[in-house]
Amino acid sequence: MIFYRITNTECEIYRRLKDQRKEELKAAEENKEFLKKNIPYKYERYCGYTDQGARRIPIAIGFYFLHPEEVDAKVWREDSKRAGLYFPNKRTKAGRNMQTLIDHQRGFSGFKLLDMLGIDYYGEFSCPKMWVKKEIVLIALDDNHHPTDKNLIEITRKELESCFNA
Repeated sequence: MIFYRITNTECEIYRRLKDQRKEELKAAEENKEFLKKNIPYKYERYCGYTDQGARRIPIAIGFYFLHPEEVDAKVWREDSKRAGLYFPNKRTKAGRNMQTLIDHQRGFSGFKLLDMLGIDYYGEFSCPKMWVKKEIVLIALDDNHHPTDKNLIEITRKELESCFNA
């Protein structure tokens, strides 16, 4: 990974990326509230997409329920390989309805971030990561991705880490 920072708060790319991350974090909170409201059982953790991955924000697709004995088998099925992990049972109408509900979580694409940076992507690569810390936009890109915008300044891992530890 190669790390970059944008400190020029007046440039267009800074505003666009900062607004994008703000929207992503807002959507992540909305997804949490959506799941609290629509998943009828309490869960300790979930299985799904991680923060800063291809979907840019956490998205739950399966759940480790606190009281699995209460789970409705018409709606949920236990994973055959991971004990205690439940997914919607798509063999029933109730399960398909639950899957449709879970699919309504908002997500973003790492490809959009690359498009915003004007980076052409192909083949295998790591998903871009982006943070906003102390009015600085920080970006981690695959070694094969080279932004052309002059406002992106390459930094070391140590400089990146100092933004999180200060």
